[in-house]
This record gives sequence, C-alpha cells and structure tokens, in this order.
Amino acid sequence: YQRRVRGQFLWLFDDSMEKSEKSPITSKRIQNIIDYLTYEVWKYQIRGSYEEHKFLYTLLLTLKICLQCNRIKPNEFMTFIKGGAALDLVCQDDSNGSKAGHRGHYHHE
Repeated sequence: YQRRVRGQFLWLFDDSMEKSEKSPITSKRIQNIIDYLTYEVWKYQIRGSYEEHKFLYTLLLTLKICLQCNRIKPNEFMTFIKGGAALDLVCQDDSNGSKAGHRGHYHHE
C-alpha cells in the first residue's frame, strides 16, 4: 500500500514539475510547482472521496494552507477545528444549584 501511495505521489510530483508554469526566478518556479502540486493532489484526493468528505477535506486543506502562510494563527486554527472544546468551557452553577449550562450559559475560566 505504501509503495503504491509513494508511486502515485511521485507521479503527481513529476507531473507538476513538467506542467507547472516555468519561471527563471527560482523562488517563483518553486512556488509554481507547489501551487500546481497542491491543486493536483487535491483533485486526486477529491476524486476518490465520498461526497460528504469532499467539503471537509477541502476545508482542512485550505485551513492548513492559511496556517502555513500565516493568514490564520495556530490558536485560531485549533479553536475552529475543536470548537467549544478548545475554549475549555466550564458550566457554572446558578443560585438553584442546577447547572447554568443547561440554559446555554457558560463562562471561560
């Protein structure tokens, strides 16, 4: 299985080297290859995914790219991915001794 995945990735990488936009500026050429390869890997992954997983994969890939480019901060990424669990929310007791969280009132400690 790992050999097949490795072979597929190498094929996509070679294809990206060949088909991405050429540039005499090395840094631009590298970015063109990365951009092309990212898109090709996305297309390849989406093609083999169940319909309900396509959006999730696209969202996670986009967020990871934004994280890598410093467009979002790591703590923002984790808050978005984990939702309320990342905020470490704790239910607060109200005056009746019941959990206020049952009415949706939470506080962050």
